[in-house]
Amino acid sequence: MRFLTLKRAALMILLIVLAGLTWWLEHFNVAPEVGGGLQRRHEPDYYMKDFTLTVMNAQGMKDNKLRSEYMVHYPDTDLTELRRPNLVLYQGQLEQWLVEAEQGRLTAGGKMLNLQGDVSMRRLLQLGQMPMQVLTQDLVIDLAQEHVHSGQPVRMTRGRYQTIDAAGLEYFLKEDHLVLSGQVRLVHEQTFTN
Repeated sequence: MRFLTLKRAALMILLIVLAGLTWWLEHFNVAPEVGGGLQRRHEPDYYMKDFTLTVMNAQGMKDNKLRSEYMVHYPDTDLTELRRPNLVLYQGQLEQWLVEAEQGRLTAGGKMLNLQGDVSMRRLLQLGQMPMQVLTQDLVIDLAQEHVHSGQPVRMTRGRYQTIDAAGLEYFLKEDHLVLSGQVRLVHEQTFTN
């Protein structure tokens, strides 16, 4: 009787050790570094071509729609890299903003989108609104807070006659509140008709 109890205890200890070893291998999957140290592998776990992701809000209405030619996800950092991302931001049922870039990176949980390389953010025309476009090289969009910012030089055009250059910007989309930073230069062209 005592022999069976010891045998069961040894079997249980062996199973616990194997489970612990499996967990360790899964979470600390390491590859030798060129210098002899250890590092986590930065390898993608999945990718997609020509994908579209539509995010709905709590009321069941579209919040944003993200498209990209190519995306790849890395599990070690939980980052998603995007090629030629295209983002549509909604206000109510209406498409409010179209944002395009050469490349982008979506953080864990999909809350922050960092766009790089010839970034264009254009307000889609709605009745009574002035056309507006922002051009820059780096733009960060907090999708949860509907907040946009850039620490890079920006050029903004408003309507047909206003051009604004600034060292950076912060834009609160819900409040339609824009803050320009650094030296700001506004050019307003007037047209005269005879």
